[in-house]
Amino acid sequence: MTLKVNPAILVTGASGLFGGEVARQLAESGVAIRILLRDQVRVPDFSGHIEIAFGDFSDKDSLTAALDGIERVFLASYDRPEVIEHQANLIAAAKRAGVEHVVRISANGTEEWAHLSIFRQHGICDRQLIESGLQYTLLKPVWIMQNFTSFMMVNDSIRVPAEDGLAGQVDARDVASVATVALTKEGYVGKDYVLCTEALAHGQIAQLLSRSTGRNITYIDLDPETYRKELESSGWTEKSIDSMLGLFDDIRAGTNSDSKMGDTIKPILGRPGIRLQQFAQDYASRI
Repeated sequence: MTLKVNPAILVTGASGLFGGEVARQLAESGVAIRILLRDQVRVPDFSGHIEIAFGDFSDKDSLTAALDGIERVFLASYDRPEVIEHQANLIAAAKRAGVEHVVRISANGTEEWAHLSIFRQHGICDRQLIESGLQYTLLKPVWIMQNFTSFMMVNDSIRVPAEDGLAGQVDARDVASVATVALTKEGYVGKDYVLCTEALAHGQIAQLLSRSTGRNITYIDLDPETYRKELESSGWTEKSIDSMLGLFDDIRAGTNSDSKMGDTIKPILGRPGIRLQQFAQDYASRI
C-alpha cells in the first residue's frame, strides 16, 4: 500500500551523488520534498515541489529547523572522521522531531571489512541508527559505477591492484531508486539491502567501457605500493588509502563477498538493475 501522496521527506546530501539522484527522482515523481544544503552555492536544479533548508550536521539548531514537520529522512554519508558525530546529531534531532523512518546509505562490508576505517565508520553509524529506536532501512551498495567517471579513470586507464578478481558493481541511479521506494512505500522498515547488479573483473570493465565510449580504455594492474603512491600524490588521506588497499587485497584473493553477487536490484524494483554496459552508454561523454 502506498503512503499518502505528498509525504514530508527530508533529503540530505542533495548536492551529492546519492542525495541528488534521490531528490531528482522524488521530485520528478511529484513527491514534495525538503532538501538540506550547507550553502547556496550548490543548490541543485530540480523541477517539482522542493523546499530548501540551509544547515549543517554540526549545527544542531539548523537540523531541528530542517526536520520540522518531516516524517521520513534520506540520510546520505561521506568518508570523513566527523561523520559519526554528524550522523548522531541528525539521528538525535530526527528522534526529537518525531520522524517516523530514516533510510540511510551505508556500504556493503561493514562487518566484512570492519578493520578498515570507512567501513568501521559505516558500521558505527548503522548501529547508532538501529539503537536510536527510529524506524530505519539500511542500503548497502557495492562498488558504484559512477566511480568510473571520476577517480577510477586516469588518462583512459583503470589503474588498480585487482589482478583478475571480481568486484560487485551497481549504478547510483538504482541505489536512489531503491531509496525512493523505501521512502514512499511500506514494507521496508527494519531491513538492510546489499545492492548489486553484477560482479566483474576490471579487465572486463575496461572492455565494456571501451565498447560504449569508442575509446581504447585499458586496465593496468598495479602493484599495491605503486597504487598507494598514486593515491598519496592525489591527496588521499592515509586512512582512505588503507581502506582502498584493504578492499583490493580481498578482491585479489577472491574473498570479497560481492565477488559472487548477481542482481539484487530486481527483487526490490521488479526490473533488472542497470548493467555496466548500459551505464557506460549513458555516461559515455563523462567517462
